[in-house]
Amino acid sequence: MATKKQVNEIPEGFTDTTKTEVVVEAAQVSPNGESDEERRVRFLSDQCNAAVSHLRILRDAYHDSAVQRMFDTAIDHTITAQMWAVRAVKHRG
Repeated sequence: MATKKQVNEIPEGFTDTTKTEVVVEAAQVSPNGESDEERRVRFLSDQCNAAVSHLRILRDAYHDSAVQRMFDTAIDHTITAQMWAVRAVKHRG
């Protein structure tokens, strides 16, 4: 069975406060004073730095030079990934 929606007309000069529109700005500032971009860059940097630290610990645990070179390559690529991720966040296309 079809139902009808009740339409409430708002008298002229009044504002409908039941419907609100949220407008999100590109660079919001958090309470601690850093923008979304700065927060994303810090997050990416922290995560990549943690990965690099872990990879260095693993590299030093192995005494095989071939395995150490593999870890060195992984460290280099992680640092490169961090650089590209930060560039992507800061890109102003």
